[in-house]
Amino acid sequence: MFHDALAEDGPSLHVTFAVAPVAGAGLLRLLEAAALRDPAVRAYLPDARSEPAALTAHLGDLAARLAAIVASPGFRDEVIDAQRARAVRGQTVRLPDPPSLESFVRTDRAASIERTAAGAMLVTPGGRSPLGLAFAVAEYALSRRAFSVQELGACFGHVPAAEQAALIARLVAERLIERYTPRV
Repeated sequence: MFHDALAEDGPSLHVTFAVAPVAGAGLLRLLEAAALRDPAVRAYLPDARSEPAALTAHLGDLAARLAAIVASPGFRDEVIDAQRARAVRGQTVRLPDPPSLESFVRTDRAASIERTAAGAMLVTPGGRSPLGLAFAVAEYALSRRAFSVQELGACFGHVPAAEQAALIARLVAERLIERYTPRV
């Protein structure tokens, strides 16, 4: 099972595994399914209030039928099949490839965001222009030394990707950010 384990501090290794052999209780479920194919098992029991001896005989007959089912080669095959189903073999586990990040770095060009009654404005040496609904994304991008498109998507999932892409294109055109490849 893949999971996303987060370590608080320092290196760590997280492994999940399970051991789930078929136990005797599991046999009861298999036996129930096999026994229900026998009409005698599905039949009503004799009423012990008036015929206790008939019930005793019927229970003895059911016990013999159940014993015959458990001892049969077909039931053995069902148990083997259940055991095989529990053991996943020959499966290669491969973790997903990490996504390639589309990263940007902040340039030294001056810029700020001004909030007005008319809406947020991007203020650069070239002038003032409205940001529209992407103002929070712009504030975030301009306040960081570097960021990735994927980071913006995670932080601002409520802002459509097209609006985020348009804002990034605008910040690149204004020479406020530029593409870069982080060194690992």
